[in-house]
Amino acid sequence: MQIIKLFENFSSEEYEIEKIYEKWNNKHKSIFSELYDKINEADFSVNQEEPEDQAESDWLDDESLSSGEMAALERDLQVISKPQLAALYLKALGQYEFGDPERLRGRRRREELINEDVYVTGIPGIEYFCNEDIRTGRLFIGPSALSDAIGLESLGTVTRTVNKLRLLLDGEIGGRHDEVVYKKIINAFNYLKDQSVEVIQNIAAEGIQDAETSTRHRSLL
Repeated sequence: MQIIKLFENFSSEEYEIEKIYEKWNNKHKSIFSELYDKINEADFSVNQEEPEDQAESDWLDDESLSSGEMAALERDLQVISKPQLAALYLKALGQYEFGDPERLRGRRRREELINEDVYVTGIPGIEYFCNEDIRTGRLFIGPSALSDAIGLESLGTVTRTVNKLRLLLDGEIGGRHDEVVYKKIINAFNYLKDQSVEVIQNIAAEGIQDAETSTRHRSLL
């Protein structure tokens, strides 16, 4: 079991470090990493024959892979899973309900960060990846730790998927010119928005990793 780092040793400055890393990663990532992100963001609805409402209702039980996802697996690239999407939805939901839209891309106060993460830090098992405010005992989790917690290899996929889900929560179905929302994200959103937070947390819990061994992104901080 990993010891949770005290909150006074993890301030909002660490978020700034993560933003610098993310900017560098997006600029220098390899062609394989770029392909991986594009596959996860692709619109897989081209060959979809079943009605949209049925696809949404069956989202959790549907284990079939699109041709694009199968191609990704053949290249040993990771395909974003439903538990991972559930965790990222909770991150987006907290930002949507408790965050200041004008400040979400910038530096925020400690209390703001804690409030925004109230749903995602409630996922069973994720507490071992979180940081604790010693004054209140409340938890929060940065993008790097969240990537490790849910086993996503691409930090950029974490931040961009959260942004896309937040756009959907804002009612921007098609996204913006700088952040396009794809069918795969929309299907996940349409299912998760009708579920309780507890149900979504239980879905996300299925994808939580071992805090001792899943350290890919935190080790770079």
